[in-house]
Amino acid sequence: MKTQEEILSKIKELENDIKPIKNIMENSTNYKMKIDYLKSIFKIQREIDLLNWVLER
Repeated sequence: MKTQEEILSKIKELENDIKPIKNIMENSTNYKMKIDYLKSIFKIQREIDLLNWVLER
């Protein structure tokens, strides 16, 4: 049960990490930077998806 709580905590932490990146990306006018931010968001989202998958097992 402790591990499940740790995973849920990590998911929340990662979700909170995405919010500021989205804000920066939306306010950026530099196309190259927007792509970099988007890649970061996808990477974090992939981690969240994997952690959710682990919870389902």
